[in-house]
Amino acid sequence: MSYRQIARMASVSTPTVESRVKRLFDTGLIRRIAAIIDTGKIEHGVYAVVVAKTTIQNLSITAKKLAALDNIRNVYTTSGDNNLLFTVFADSLVSLESFLSEKVASIEGVSVISYDVITAVAKDEPGAAIRPGWGIRVSCDQCGDHVKGDPVFLKVENMERYFCSKTCLAAYKERFGARILKLTKPSSETGA
Repeated sequence: MSYRQIARMASVSTPTVESRVKRLFDTGLIRRIAAIIDTGKIEHGVYAVVVAKTTIQNLSITAKKLAALDNIRNVYTTSGDNNLLFTVFADSLVSLESFLSEKVASIEGVSVISYDVITAVAKDEPGAAIRPGWGIRVSCDQCGDHVKGDPVFLKVENMERYFCSKTCLAAYKERFGARILKLTKPSSETGA
């Protein structure tokens, strides 16, 4: 939908919708907007769900390595012995098995436990449904820690920067002061 269509549905202005969507991107809640393809409509190809495991020490690194492979569409780390779940799109069963045995198995410490080919999709809703009362986890732009409570923020050009404290805000200003002065307008700082 266009911002104008969303604005009409929500009974707000188009610039309001645009600024709220931008803020969701700035906080990291929305990473990207992408088309959802119905894999059941594709005539050729195999879509599979793979369960694998690695050591706890290698989990984060292994997940990043899997995510870098083109055929892999989603990567999740999970609890339990089998701590990796990912989806793969391949040309055929033969190419799926080849991909798993050559590419995935070559990643140190990964063992594929099983895979299941998806034969039909009954529901495919990406992401989480945000419920009333749920918050958004924001990281401090200076120290990288998660912000607890209300963040201190600084508006730089058309982006908001979030901080866990006034101390981190001051350190950020010291670090990037010259650039901030070029981009900000007077009285653009709020919450500090």
